[in-house]
Parts: sequence; structure tokens; C-alpha cells
Amino acid sequence: MKNKKGFTLVEVLGVVVLIAIIFLISYTTILNHFKRSQDKIDENTFSLLKSATKDYMNDNKDDYPENNKNVFCIDVNTLIDNNYIDEDTVVSKDNKLLAKIMQVSYKDSDYEYELVDSCKERKKNKCYSCR
Repeated sequence: MKNKKGFTLVEVLGVVVLIAIIFLISYTTILNHFKRSQDKIDENTFSLLKSATKDYMNDNKDDYPENNKNVFCIDVNTLIDNNYIDEDTVVSKDNKLLAKIMQVSYKDSDYEYELVDSCKERKKNKCYSCR
């Protein structure tokens, strides 16, 4: 009997297939983890922008009257320039703003916040302070 050293082609292919299966399972898990992490970062960034907008509006109450159906547009750069939020919080890795404008609607004694790319005057609602 000969003294064989090494692996057969079938053994090598079996190992490659097992490694491929393990890679596919872990790859989808890792991708899902990164997506959930990015979603959480987006939620936290929105929360910080919302808080900065609230502070800004409280400090400038005369510019933002509390009347039903009022819509206010506050540029994120205004929040940055007035030190209500740090620029690094809302700037992506490629130096682009993650959001441009925080649109605030006042309805039924409560504010609703929404990130928009542009704030246009609505037909029924008056848009104040589009800065």
C-alpha cells in the first residue's frame, strides 16, 4: 500500500462548500445587524434634531406663534450656526447634510416634526420663517 499524503478533490470541495455555507449565513446576519445599527443612528439623529429645533423655537418664541395649522421651516444650518446642534451630528462621512430642513407643524396644541429637503408654502397652511 502506498503512503498517500494530501487531500482528495472531494474532501477539498466539501470543505469549500461548508465554508461557503457558513459565509452566507453569517453575511446576511452581519448585513442585518449593520442595517439595524444604521436605522438606530438615523432615529437618534432625528431625535437630536428635534430636540435642537424645540430649543431653538423656545428661544425664539416671537418668531413662531402657536396657532393651529401653522407650519414652520427651520434650516438645519440655522441650528448649526446658532450652536443648537453640532455639525458633526448631521453631516455624513462625505460632508453632506443628512437633512436640510426641519418642518414643524402646530396642530391641536402639539408640534409635529418632519425632516424635508425643501419647505414650500402650503395652500391651507402658512409657512413661517423659511430660513
